Amino acid sequence: MCLRIKLGMVVLEERLLLVGRVGNGYAREGRNQMEGDLSKSGVGGPPKPPVAQAKQDGARPGGYKPLDYTRRVGTGQPKRALWWVGGFVIMQYFAWTKRLEIQKEYLQARDEHQEMRHYVRPYLQAEEDRILRVLRDRRIEKERELMHDVKGWSYDDNVYLTRGTGYVGLANHFSYADLDLDIR
Repeated sequence: MCLRIKLGMVVLEERLLLVGRVGNGYAREGRNQMEGDLSKSGVGGPPKPPVAQAKQDGARPGGYKPLDYTRRVGTGQPKRALWWVGGFVIMQYFAWTKRLEIQKEYLQARDEHQEMRHYVRPYLQAEEDRILRVLRDRRIEKERELMHDVKGWSYDDNVYLTRGTGYVGLANHFSYADLDLDIR
């Protein structure tokens, strides 16, 4: 509806707004008839546009197939579970690759340490033998001072009932930290 004021009177005018291309049957008479020229219409008001045939859009003969919507509506749970499983698999993959990388570094460091110990072992053994020799000499000297008045005593005598040479190694029976060594 559109309001038009002419000579102090209010005239109601209907407008039919049809959408479409020219030539499709909607715009038959042109713009002049759509606006309604009052000089041609007389007292009765603007002329009415021709009544367009209403076209109902309906189903085709036989109808449409029913929509199968029941199979396509899900609860969303499988997707959520799939995301969780996928995230877990990805985390496990990266965790295991990182673990194997760290383990490889650890094994390389351990092998390097063992190799260094293998090459340094003779020097460490020589140092330990030197310390044990100094300790043995000190022990024998203290025994001589203590046993100087005992007849028949010799520091070579075996006081333990051992077989073979009678030597009991000291390497595993004392701690160097407990000794006050100045063997240089």
